[in-house]
Amino acid sequence: MVGSRFAACWCLAAPLVMASALAAEPPPADAELFQFPAERNVAVNLQLWPLGLKSGRDSPVFHNFMAQLRFSGEPDVLTCALRLYEPEGQLNPGQAQDLAIRCLQPFRVKAKQPDFQVFAAGRPIGKGQLRSAALAQVMGESGMSTNAASAPP
Repeated sequence: MVGSRFAACWCLAAPLVMASALAAEPPPADAELFQFPAERNVAVNLQLWPLGLKSGRDSPVFHNFMAQLRFSGEPDVLTCALRLYEPEGQLNPGQAQDLAIRCLQPFRVKAKQPDFQVFAAGRPIGKGQLRSAALAQVMGESGMSTNAASAPP
């Protein structure tokens, strides 16, 4: 009688034990975070929005324009310089361009969420995404150019 109670109890408890064992598995690889140090050029593609009621700009940004960035899934806002490939160039509202960001603070990016929002004086002015060269540089993949993330002066 005692053995049958134990067997019945184990049958009911087994799914709970297995479920808790599954929950204890490490997070999937897509939740991986990439760390970027402060004061390092990181290759991005950035789109500057035209002026709207609550977002965008009516004037271009120039080399070393200081903006605030918030990466997807991260609560912190970073202060970063937008570093154009041509120091005399500009990025006009409504355009997108490859450039580099150089942030004052170290930051991290989720592997599956390399996108970010761009702000100036608290106003959303655009959006961007890390380029694959920047992620490759952090991952240390061979065969990818590591200079691509630090090309702007």
